[in-house]
Amino acid sequence: MKFHLITVVWGEEYTKLFLDVCLPTQLAAGNLPAFRNYPAVYKIYTTAKDARIIVDHPAYSTLSKIIETQIKVFNVANIYTKQHHHQLMNYCHNHAIIDANRDSCVMIILCPDCAWSNQAFANIIKLTEKQKKVVAVLGLSVVSETFVPEFLQRFCTNNQTSISVSSRDLVKICLENLHPYIQSYFWENEGISNVWPSYFYWNVNGTGLLARTFRMHPLMINPVVKNVLSPDVIDGEYISLACPELNDFYVVEDSDQVFIVNLVKRDKEDLNANILRNGQKSGIVESSNWLKQFSGTHVKPCHKLFFQHKVKIHSQPISATWREVEEESDIIMNLISQGAE
Repeated sequence: MKFHLITVVWGEEYTKLFLDVCLPTQLAAGNLPAFRNYPAVYKIYTTAKDARIIVDHPAYSTLSKIIETQIKVFNVANIYTKQHHHQLMNYCHNHAIIDANRDSCVMIILCPDCAWSNQAFANIIKLTEKQKKVVAVLGLSVVSETFVPEFLQRFCTNNQTSISVSSRDLVKICLENLHPYIQSYFWENEGISNVWPSYFYWNVNGTGLLARTFRMHPLMINPVVKNVLSPDVIDGEYISLACPELNDFYVVEDSDQVFIVNLVKRDKEDLNANILRNGQKSGIVESSNWLKQFSGTHVKPCHKLFFQHKVKIHSQPISATWREVEEESDIIMNLISQGAE
């Protein structure tokens, strides 16, 4: 079993996040070092300018001692990286898909603006050994401006190139810095205050969130169908094309197993544009209509599979209260699904 670990990153802001937060959490003992017993390559797709910054960073030096590392430089105009970032990301992922399929490798799709819980990668390897073809995980978005300095103060010491943080400690600080975009998906007063009802969250006593969602990040992909590329973002149609059998999917339902934090600016426009600010709600009817409209396009069978799973993101042990919230979420999910039929 061979692995290609794939990161696409460019620009001063994202490169700094990658080097200061993302990569150090990946370097924790239960993450990248877990690949030492496997043939594995860590591939970084970036610009020539950012490549120079990356290779000069101490975290990269540590990375290259743990795992074979390759930097794939792409040359495009600066204006293209700013105005067509989704297309550029997709291009790099497709390049990585071709390489991985040629070498019969399992792909680990890493985001450059995420913090990881320790033991996440070790657990992914275990799932791969159980013959799963896709491991899907839900990342939780935080306000990067407040999260990053607090995170580094709590968990990073001077001259440290790796940061080890447990899933529950990571969830705790995440809940303290939750992004308004995530809060707009909280199910309250019979609906969510977001015009794109693809995520649904319930607050569980302030110590965790229960999530039902149509979108999850395909953290691990071992394509069954090798001759297809991603027509859009990697969590869109590609996973259904490459792995058409739903039995091949594994959905991470407990943050204790794998937890990812997305570091997002508070005022990131393409996220906040979906939040309703006039008090209107997307309830059962609106959510059902959305699902009916986008079934077969934005919502593939695998995305409906994700919606069936109850994802528990928690900073404390699971209590009896969780069962009550799960039952409520089952009722909402069934009503939305039935209304879309």
